[in-house]
Amino acid sequence: MRHLLHLINLRQFEISLSYLATYLGIIQDCILRFEQWANVLFVHRKDRGGQFISYRNLIHWLEAYVQAIRNSPTHQTLKELGQLLKAETQRFTYAADTIAYLQ
Repeated sequence: MRHLLHLINLRQFEISLSYLATYLGIIQDCILRFEQWANVLFVHRKDRGGQFISYRNLIHWLEAYVQAIRNSPTHQTLKELGQLLKAETQRFTYAADTIAYLQ
């Protein structure tokens, strides 16, 4: 797990208010602000207080993982990424289409 978080730098995700509003199914004006914490986003909303969002649910996570796969210099590195993905899917719930895309 730690290796994966070293591989994917969550602080570099460029997350916009419009993306979050679309993801949450609300209008952008309902979001006061959001904070990027160590393992989750915290969205301050006008309509219902705060809401936590896991980075793993965002398209940015998937894109970062795909980029890591594309930039794998050796077959061994790619194999290790596959093992990390397997461990991730056992620990966290991913949509079937996301798993299929990564495979």
